Amino acid sequence: MFYESLVPDWYGTKDEEPTRTEPCLQQYVFEQSGVAPQVFASWKCGDRGFMLMERLARSLSDFNSDILFRTLRQVFVDSDSFEKVSFKDVEKELMEAVFGAIEALLDIGCRHYDLHKENIMFDRTGRLRFLDFGLAECGDPASFAKLSNEEKKEAVQKTLEGMAVADDGWTEAQKRLKYGVFKAKGTWKRPLSVFRASTPTGTVFDWLQQGLEKGY
Repeated sequence: MFYESLVPDWYGTKDEEPTRTEPCLQQYVFEQSGVAPQVFASWKCGDRGFMLMERLARSLSDFNSDILFRTLRQVFVDSDSFEKVSFKDVEKELMEAVFGAIEALLDIGCRHYDLHKENIMFDRTGRLRFLDFGLAECGDPASFAKLSNEEKKEAVQKTLEGMAVADDGWTEAQKRLKYGVFKAKGTWKRPLSVFRASTPTGTVFDWLQQGLEKGY
């Protein structure tokens, strides 16, 4: 259950719903799904707002530039099996996590409205998280649950509008599959396996922890 009193908030005047302001909404998402990082406190100083929250590691934008487009051109192996990790394997797991997290968010009645590669991040364990809920809205989950399968899938597509996260192949795959398939896989709830992989200069987990500045 969401307790507004656990998140002191001075961003503005609250209406009746405790999830009206960004810090409270983000904490609600954290408690209901874990998709967002936890919020510990928020306050306002003049016309500027501040928030103290769980520390995250790297963004999807960083991951794409440092890992996908550089490291995978070189030696890139799974540290457990020592088998080479392919670009398609990494992309598949990543897309499953993104779509699964979006479905988890929608199932609690929330829509992000500002999702892009800088707002999709990884925590320090390698789990995917969403950030920046300034434009997000949360409503009654029961209302979303009543939508048809096609309407729910359309909501996923709208979340991804204007955002080059998935290629057309993955977008089409999401359209073909039944809503909820990606959430059920659970990839979005656990650290991605790619962070076990090794590069010539260290592991991808080292990079996640800021210890490996470049992925090559």
